[in-house]
Order: sequence, then structure tokens, then C-alpha cells
Amino acid sequence: MRTVHKYVLALSYPSTWRFNVPSGAKVRLVEPQTLGSVCIWMEVNTGAGLVSQAYEIVGTGHPISDGASHIGSCVSGPYVWHVYLVA
Repeated sequence: MRTVHKYVLALSYPSTWRFNVPSGAKVRLVEPQTLGSVCIWMEVNTGAGLVSQAYEIVGTGHPISDGASHIGSCVSGPYVWHVYLVA
């Protein structure tokens, strides 16, 4: 069954989180929902096996990990946050 799941990343440094997500999950939205966090909404197939994926939040002007892939950015107050899938 296809559905959308939300994953919450708290804003802190260092900012790397690991989640088990269904294989083939597709990012649909990256936005802040509550103060101090950024959320990733992914379309998933609930019948797919889980894979471990690491994500990091990078502030504008901060270094990005080698091999990381950009999945989305969002504005929260005066800041722009960039979310990467870490290789």
C-alpha cells in the first residue's frame, strides 16, 4: 500500500539522523512544522522492506558531507535549511 510518512529532524549541530524507511521511498516535501525541527514527508510502499538511511541538515554557508545528495531545502524564520541524504 502506498502512503505518506513523516520523519522529524531536530535542528541541532551536528545534525545527522538515521531512519529505517521503506525501500524506494520518495521525498515529497521538506518543511518545518514545529519550532526547532524540519520534517521530511516521503511517499512509501508499506509492503517494501526497510533500509537504513542517514540524513543531515546543513545551514546556509556550512560544509556539506562528501557524497551527500540534496533532497530539499526550507525556510524557517530567518534561516534556510538544506537536507541531504548522506552516502
